[in-house]
Amino acid sequence: MKTTITQKAAEIGISQGFLSNLLACRRHPQWSVARKLAKALNTDPSFWMKGESTSKERWAAFNRATAPGKIKSALSQPKQETL
Repeated sequence: MKTTITQKAAEIGISQGFLSNLLACRRHPQWSVARKLAKALNTDPSFWMKGESTSKERWAAFNRATAPGKIKSALSQPKQETL
């Protein structure tokens, strides 16, 4: 089962609303929260700082980190081009 925003926010120690705003680039975390996000979502802390990533990139990171089993490994693989 996929982890929800509420579950991941609780794991990180922030509110669901704050995580949602971070993912949408409406808010930017303090460095201490950026480190927690990085650990929980397998990213670099600087990824979460202002201007370093787009909402689309943040949601992709969240989805990769919270996808269950086989889906998670497929999402981690580089996309292959088709001709």
